[in-house]
Amino acid sequence: MQNSTKRNSYKSRNAIKNYNIDMNDIFISRWIVNVKHILDLAGLSYIWLRQFDSSININWLSKKIKQRYCDMHVQEWNSSLITSPKAIIYSNYL
Repeated sequence: MQNSTKRNSYKSRNAIKNYNIDMNDIFISRWIVNVKHILDLAGLSYIWLRQFDSSININWLSKKIKQRYCDMHVQEWNSSLITSPKAIIYSNYL
């Protein structure tokens, strides 16, 4: 059990160090930038700010992001159908 605690403590310290380095523009990690971008696009920017909050459920977050991206895709698809000249002509015949 103690090894698990040490490992989690190490991961937390390392994550905080990487976060601080990225936020201070000392070193920009593409992975960190992409994670932040995904959260921003999904409307979950507050998760980025609370990333060290132990109450955040990773399973919930994963499902939430997947659902948001599916919803965004459906919205974009519907929007493209509404503005498509071919779809406008086709809808006149229905």
